[in-house]
Amino acid sequence: MTSELRDILFLDIETVGVVEHFDQLNERFKTQWARKASFLKREDHQTDENLFHDRAGIYAEFGKVIVVAIGKFSESENGTLIFKTKSFANSDEKKLLETGRLRRIVREELFHSQYRSPASKRNTPAEL
Repeated sequence: MTSELRDILFLDIETVGVVEHFDQLNERFKTQWARKASFLKREDHQTDENLFHDRAGIYAEFGKVIVVAIGKFSESENGTLIFKTKSFANSDEKKLLETGRLRRIVREELFHSQYRSPASKRNTPAEL
């Protein structure tokens, strides 16, 4: 079981609405949100504004990524299985996703897997 766990890269992405409050949206986005909200299940008392606060982060056009967390099982020096995590956070989605260390860690974990095809084993992450 432990060898299978070491082959898994856990990834958690946290999102929020692109703006904190519905009234900060420009008119075009308010109209688009009203259209989106009309398709969503809601309770009787929920307004478009309430729905934006609760759900905007899960829709790409109304949300932004603010946290990326990565986890991986590995073996400690004494041979026990440990879970290592690293998280990256920034309210500026572009800066967060362009973080060199984040990109390097994900690339290294993905391309150093034992499940790569024989053809891909010839390429290192720097070559891709």
